[in-house]
Amino acid sequence: MNIFKKIVQHLKYKYWLYCNVNIPQYYYSHKLGNKIHQGPFKGLKYNLNSVGSVLTPKLIGTYEHELSHFFTKDFLKDYHLFIDIGAAEGYYVCGVKYLNPSLQIAAFETEKKGRKQIERNLMLNNLWIENSIEIFGECTSKNLSARLSPDKTTFILCDIEGYEYILLDPKETKGLKYCDILIELHHDIYPDVSTKMRERFCKTHDIVTINKINKQELSSKFKNEFIIKNFTYLSNEFRKNESWLFLSAKTKCNENFNI
Repeated sequence: MNIFKKIVQHLKYKYWLYCNVNIPQYYYSHKLGNKIHQGPFKGLKYNLNSVGSVLTPKLIGTYEHELSHFFTKDFLKDYHLFIDIGAAEGYYVCGVKYLNPSLQIAAFETEKKGRKQIERNLMLNNLWIENSIEIFGECTSKNLSARLSPDKTTFILCDIEGYEYILLDPKETKGLKYCDILIELHHDIYPDVSTKMRERFCKTHDIVTINKINKQELSSKFKNEFIIKNFTYLSNEFRKNESWLFLSAKTKCNENFNI
């Protein structure tokens, strides 16, 4: 393909994105308002800005519904620390703090606008608590290790567009073997990522695969006529068919813990 065809293809995609995602997302998000309607974070106030993903599934509460049972008060109650790697504008950071205000949180987000939105969403909900939330840029093995501690039961969420293949290596970050880890897999970037994660963690973790579901079946949960009428679009995450792994540590902590 010559350079001219590549430019035309790119412009066509940008035009499609503008017409089918950017404009409708702006319109629908303002119609929905800045409070989450359903799902695990129902009632959470939310600024109408999103980083790296569409906004409307978050506002109606169907975003990554496959993971919703990991984000309940009951599930989170036994953790001391939640680490969100690839935190974007803070959907999970704010949601987890909303459900469990006493939980310590560390968020990693490479985009500056994402880090600013995390702060804004926390403050919008009066969830910014000094000394309980840390927000960082890039996550490396070194600064991830620095957050892990033998006396803190830790839950890690990781969605970093394929970099999980590089970062999540217990040989480099020893403390991972004592953490529960929820990983979004990006097969389009590393086709063998699921196999690789299982090889790395099979001795230290029980591993469960989570696949995408058809969100249309969730429409019956709503009574709002606007949401029901537009549910197919509002719940569309405009993403590939990713899956997740949940790695449950066989040993949550160890007195000989060494990072």
